[in-house]
Amino acid sequence: MAGSGEIELSTEERKAIQRLNDLAASGNYYALLGVSRLADTNHVRRAYYDLSRQWHPDRFYRKSIGFYKEMLDSVFVSITKAYSVLTDAARREEYDRENGELLDRTANLSHLDEPGPEDEDEPPEEAAIYEVARSWFKAPEKNASAVTSSKRTTPTESHLTRKRKMPVPGVEKVRQQIKEMVTKARMHHDEAVAAAADGNWVKAQSAIYLSQRYVPTNPLYKKLHDEYAPKARQQLAQQAIQAAEAAEGYHNVKGAAQHYERACAFDPPIGLPFFRLAMIKRADEEIDEKEIQRLFRVAVEKEPSNVKYRMALAEYYYAQGNKAAARREYQMVLRVQPNHAEAKAGIKKT
Repeated sequence: MAGSGEIELSTEERKAIQRLNDLAASGNYYALLGVSRLADTNHVRRAYYDLSRQWHPDRFYRKSIGFYKEMLDSVFVSITKAYSVLTDAARREEYDRENGELLDRTANLSHLDEPGPEDEDEPPEEAAIYEVARSWFKAPEKNASAVTSSKRTTPTESHLTRKRKMPVPGVEKVRQQIKEMVTKARMHHDEAVAAAADGNWVKAQSAIYLSQRYVPTNPLYKKLHDEYAPKARQQLAQQAIQAAEAAEGYHNVKGAAQHYERACAFDPPIGLPFFRLAMIKRADEEIDEKEIQRLFRVAVEKEPSNVKYRMALAEYYYAQGNKAAARREYQMVLRVQPNHAEAKAGIKKT
């Protein structure tokens, strides 16, 4: 068993999983299973069984394969869906009809393409992308007698040959563009990490988002984005709250309400912006009773032990004539502060 954090996969296995992941993302079910568009049901079934024997997630159940586990689970869901569609005549016909342009555009993709010698030194994240962009075509045959091959193939399987094909003209230009994308992704990744170290989560999230845009298949970028995003939202909410409080200090009620609304939109874990916005709206001549009640309730849900928020909600219920709900909130306040005088008075009046 590998040590903590160690990946129990060979380089070839990692590249194969990444290639399958990219093929799944392409949406070409034929390329994902490694069959031609003319393949019959039996051929599709054999291809699916071959993939299942090699890449079913259960084969890696007791192995430490890190983020490849999530990738493999997702890939196998796509493989299973591709199999179910291509073995159902009606669904397959519908799939072909609705995805004709996509299938033509990705016709040369195959999970059987093996990386050539020039790929041996490519970093894993780059190799995965190059496999999608690298397409090959078969040289035209003048006549049947000119064909020489050590292995015969059927017309429906000829595109699956493992022989290295001639590169499509312009592939080097595509490779160069991809390298530039990878370079930009790394640059934004470094910027994101530096911003995170400084506690600037908004900048960190923005930078790692750009890294993801350039290299969507990189699991590290996704992991960091998932980590930075909630912190960035909380930071943006806090900035909006500070702006709202400053506006209140200048008696700019309208401006304060706008900033509190912006803070609430980021769904922070605290109840303050919801409570303050409810109080502002309550003083407005055009009262939206349901919205005010919702804001008070959200504030309480965010901070259940905050007596101030619960008392405000209780008093609002009482003002609306909902004595039962008001009494419930007064009782919740007394659970937190048994000697709370106003809550006791509220119990008596309800």
